[in-house]
Amino acid sequence: MRRLIAWLCLAAWLGPGPMTLWAETQTASPRSTSIGLPAETRDRFITALAAMKSGDWSSAATELGERDWAATPLADYAALLQAESLLQAGTLDAARAAALRAARDTPESQLAPSALLRAATVLSSAGDSSNAISLWRRFLARHGDHPGVTRARLGLAQALLAEGRTQEAGKVFTEVWLRSPAS
Repeated sequence: MRRLIAWLCLAAWLGPGPMTLWAETQTASPRSTSIGLPAETRDRFITALAAMKSGDWSSAATELGERDWAATPLADYAALLQAESLLQAGTLDAARAAALRAARDTPESQLAPSALLRAATVLSSAGDSSNAISLWRRFLARHGDHPGVTRARLGLAQALLAEGRTQEAGKVFTEVWLRSPAS
């Protein structure tokens, strides 16, 4: 349900898609969004989202990776969505690189806490426990009141176990149990 809400918010933020609305006239000037995102860029992003939704991970990763998103407000999300697509397509090294780019190239104030949490999850799923641990700790230090804190602690504990750091993992598992006994 959360993922659906996130997609709907992103779609609303991007504005109308490639189809014209009934209120638009055909003689209108070329569309641009209120954030200055060119129509072609917005359409490519929407195309990538549609590819992800249909399960065409390779096309989504290609669409998100072919263009330089750095000059757009979608840069960190494009990198994160590309990381997810590459992970689903089985390209683990490229997924790690894209997730790290999303987490490291964006100033702290701009990357949404849920995006940081997802980047850590992608890194962990791609087998990069050390960077995932770093991101989960960063998430917990800066966003202690976020609803995803229990999930972050659980991911952190599992990544610590994967690295053989059992005492640290045990402390984090105990913290999860004490703070969220129902989880």
